[in-house]
Amino acid sequence: MNKYKCLNRQEFSDQEFRIVPIRYEDRFAIMRWRNEQIYHLRQQEPLTEENQELYFQEVVSKLFEEDKPNQILFSYLRDGECIGYGGLVHINWTDRNAEVSFIIDTRLETTEFKMHWAIYLNLLEKAAFNELRLNKIYTYAFDLRPHLYEAIEAAGFNQEAILSNHCLFNGKFIDVIIHSKFNTKYTFKNFIDLSIDEARLVLNWRNHDNVRKWMYNTSNIGLDDHLSFIKTLNNSEDKYYFMVLRHGHPLGVFNLIDYQNNEGEFGFYLSPDFHDSNLGIEFYFSVIEYCFDVLKAEKLVGYALVTNKGANSFNSLFGFDSEEVWKENYSLPFLKRVLYKDVWENQIRHSVRIKKILQLTNK
Repeated sequence: MNKYKCLNRQEFSDQEFRIVPIRYEDRFAIMRWRNEQIYHLRQQEPLTEENQELYFQEVVSKLFEEDKPNQILFSYLRDGECIGYGGLVHINWTDRNAEVSFIIDTRLETTEFKMHWAIYLNLLEKAAFNELRLNKIYTYAFDLRPHLYEAIEAAGFNQEAILSNHCLFNGKFIDVIIHSKFNTKYTFKNFIDLSIDEARLVLNWRNHDNVRKWMYNTSNIGLDDHLSFIKTLNNSEDKYYFMVLRHGHPLGVFNLIDYQNNEGEFGFYLSPDFHDSNLGIEFYFSVIEYCFDVLKAEKLVGYALVTNKGANSFNSLFGFDSEEVWKENYSLPFLKRVLYKDVWENQIRHSVRIKKILQLTNK
């Protein structure tokens, strides 16, 4: 079986159904289905065995060895038999989005269409969101098959746009309908948008003995002072504080301070409720990803007490350079950690070791 270099996990399954890297042996079945369903595809003329063979040899074969291919194609199997194919196409690795592609054996279109779209999308999301950590996947469909919208909306996709009279079909201009779904495993809520209950929650975390002992200020903070601090963030241009949520549930906090010219000091803490969980690395990965991708940081600097073994082990795993330093008015040494965006992109983000660890929490 061929393997995609960009995927650590190659197969995704649900009972008797699987998607696997597109198989050479399925090429002519795929050709037949495409020709039978050409009316709803962006395909100008019927495929031949000759050009299908050429496509697999000159295009598909190269996808497996690319770090960032523009498409990732799968054979869709039932009990080992190919009954469809598709994948992620027009992949935008910078903005982390991709178009969903899928067709099934034409003989199944009438009786099993919705069932297979539901199964397939569930499997593809595991590849897109858990493995590749894309932010968004979407469908681009000629307005010819209303039953398709029912199937994808049932899978959690929402209609995002209608491109009116966008394509010429049988001498008539027709609409294109775009549906999308976002990766909402991790979300980030700015402190200035917190409810009073959420503000109390992060304050309780921060004042917990196992959290505040690692802070610059190890004293308990009162609610009034905490709320006053949050108000100051409304007018701050160099400080960002976020509550981090996983599947909508509060998990921790991270902040960037002294943030200027795309670099700043980075800090974080997990809710004490999760200190003994296996979510720390996933949390840390998602936070760093957010800093570089969304906040557009180019350099992150962090300080942790030398005795803070947990924080320092995270920093080492994620490629931070380190040096021991002393900070004014503190009697204990710190490790200063620095991570540059190019190191993150080229050495850490797609690290096989980290991907394997992240698989433990892909739920």
